[in-house]
Amino acid sequence: MIPPSSGRATVKRILHGISLLPLAHIVHLHGKGVRPFLADITGLSPARIAQGNLDKIRPSTAIKIASSSNAWAHNWTKKQGWSDQDFDTHIAAMPLLSNGNPASLASWIYGMRRPDIHSLPLTITHTLKTDELIHSLSIAFDANDCAAFTQEILTMAASEYERSFVRTPAEQIEMKSELDAWRAARDWDAIGALFTKVADNLLLDIYAALDAEWGGWYFQAATPKPVFLFINPQMNKDIDMSLGTFSSGTIPSRNLVYRPVRRLLELSYAVLHCNYKGHWPDEPVGRKELGQAIDLADSHIGNYFDGTRNLTLTAFQNIWQSLCRNFAKNSKEPEGVICPAPLAVVAIAWQHMFIQNTNEHKLKSVFMLDETDYTRRWQHHRNCWADQLTSGDFDWPVWLLNKSL
Repeated sequence: MIPPSSGRATVKRILHGISLLPLAHIVHLHGKGVRPFLADITGLSPARIAQGNLDKIRPSTAIKIASSSNAWAHNWTKKQGWSDQDFDTHIAAMPLLSNGNPASLASWIYGMRRPDIHSLPLTITHTLKTDELIHSLSIAFDANDCAAFTQEILTMAASEYERSFVRTPAEQIEMKSELDAWRAARDWDAIGALFTKVADNLLLDIYAALDAEWGGWYFQAATPKPVFLFINPQMNKDIDMSLGTFSSGTIPSRNLVYRPVRRLLELSYAVLHCNYKGHWPDEPVGRKELGQAIDLADSHIGNYFDGTRNLTLTAFQNIWQSLCRNFAKNSKEPEGVICPAPLAVVAIAWQHMFIQNTNEHKLKSVFMLDETDYTRRWQHHRNCWADQLTSGDFDWPVWLLNKSL
C-alpha cells in the first residue's frame, strides 16, 4: 500500500508547481515536450536535463545556459517582428522580486505585453505581489517555520483577500471558518490541507486580472464581459449536469465537451466576422466552414476541436492571419487586425490544465471554472482599475453568452 503524501510534501509540490507553471505554459505554446524544449533553450542535452539537479551545475555551465537562453529568446522575438532594441529594452525591464531575483509569474504576464500596443502594467503589478508572497512562503517552508508560513497567509488575507469581493452571509461564514483553520494550523499536515485552495485562488486571480485589463482593452467597444469565460470548457448542451444523463439517452460520440481551443477558434472567427462585416455570425463557425476560410481540411480543424492535435501559438497566429485575409477579400476594411495572442495563450494553457485524456486520446476528465466566482474576481479587478479601463456598449452574440453549465 502506498502511504499518503505528507502535508510537507504537499506544500512543497504546490510551491514548486506555482513557480514552474509559467514554464509549463510556455512549453505548451511551442507544442514540445518539456525536455526537448529545455534542451532547445539551455543547450543541454535531453539526457542531462533528465538527470535533474540543474541547480547544482557548474558555474561555467550556468553561464553557457544563460547565453543559450538569451539567444533563443532573441531569435524567437525576431520571428515576432521585434528589433534588437525592442528585445534589449524588454529584457532590461523584466519584473524582479524585491531581492533582485526574477519574478516568475509576473515575467510570464510581462512576456504577453506589446510595448507599442498594450503593456499590461496593472496585471504585472498585481502578479508581482503574488510572486513576492510565494517567495516569502518558500523561505518559511525551507526554514521549516510553520508559524511564519501561516502568518504570511493571514497577512495576505487581511490585506487583500477579505476585501476582494462582496460576499453572501454564507460565504462570509465559510471565509471565517477558513481563516480560523489557518490560525489554528500548527504543522505541515494542517497547512497542506488548506494550501491547495489558497494556491488555486492566487492563480485564478491572475487570470481574472489579465482578463480585466487585456480583455477590457482588446474588446473595449463591447459591453464589458470576462472574455476568458468564452474559452472555458463547455459541456454538450444535451447533457443534464445534475443527473449526468443526455436528453437523447445516449452519450454522443463527438462534442461531449467543447474544449478551450475549439472555443478560441470559434470566437476568433466571430470577432473577425464582426470586424469586417459589422455584425456577429448567427452561430459558431463549423469545422468545414472554418477549414474553407483558412484553406485547411475540415479533418485538420476537427483534430483541433477534439484535442487530438495540439494548437501552438505560431499555428494560431497563422490561422488568425489567414482569417484576416479571407474576410478582407470582400471588405473595404484594411487587412489585418491585432492578433489576440493573450487569449490564445490562456486557451492553450487551459486546454492542458483543464482537460485530461486517456492514452488513446479519449476524454478522461474535464475541469470547468466556477463562472460566478470567476466573474466576481474579474469584476473586482474592473472595479479597482475603473479609472484606467474603458467600457463599450456593443452587444455580444447570444450564442456566445448562452451557457449549458
